Amino acid sequence: MILRITLLFYISILWMSCEKPDPTEISEFTIQEEIELGKKMENATIKDTTNFIVLSSADYPFAYNYLNSKIVTLLESGRIINVDNFLWRVQVIHNDELIASTAYPGGVIFVTTGLLQSIESEAQFLGWLSHEMAYAEKHLTKEFLASEYSLSVLLDVAIGTSAIEVTNDLVHTLWSEQMPREFVEIADRFAVTVTCDTYYNALGFSEFLRIMEMLQEKPNWLIQRPGTKQRINDSQLQVQTSNCSGEEINGEIYKDFLNKLPN
Repeated sequence: MILRITLLFYISILWMSCEKPDPTEISEFTIQEEIELGKKMENATIKDTTNFIVLSSADYPFAYNYLNSKIVTLLESGRIINVDNFLWRVQVIHNDELIASTAYPGGVIFVTTGLLQSIESEAQFLGWLSHEMAYAEKHLTKEFLASEYSLSVLLDVAIGTSAIEVTNDLVHTLWSEQMPREFVEIADRFAVTVTCDTYYNALGFSEFLRIMEMLQEKPNWLIQRPGTKQRINDSQLQVQTSNCSGEEINGEIYKDFLNKLPN
């Protein structure tokens, strides 16, 4: 009996000493809330004309129609679950000096003209685009932001109860911080998986990485993350073992798209 009482005493002490979860912290995030979060961040980016000059689709209809058509090509691969759930659109930032892009929650992808001009073909473009779409499709951007802030903070932004400064902080974090290596690897594999089920050459993503690696002034996201050559090798091996049959490269068509962007 004494042993039993002693055991119960220690169990009660252990239970009381355990840190209880914060009841205000949420553990789930709906698809609609993720979309709303992406919209809030998209609007904040467009309004921040000091740091971002986002090209209007009304002023550049051909360019945006082209971008949307390529998104449709990837959505029709059958490899994307959130085909109808997410927004799936590209916004172009007029900045020829900056070679960068990032995917917001809910399927909004921002890319600079500097990055677009570095790409040489549609196959490379589709490789890059499918890589970025992975961060939204696999909810990696949301998970990354939640690890930097919290799901509660993200929810406040999504439902519009937080200050605009918080939304701006989320945007700044996405553009300035590196995604975890495991997230990048997931996106790399996803890029090949998706493009492999299109009529484009699935080596486009590894070719995109190769071009980035060859730039005299490499983008910061490439400098800060070593191992590009290994990523290229892994991507090429995945193409070989996946029996991808697409052959389209289309360099001239892509150049025509670039000509529709501002000089």
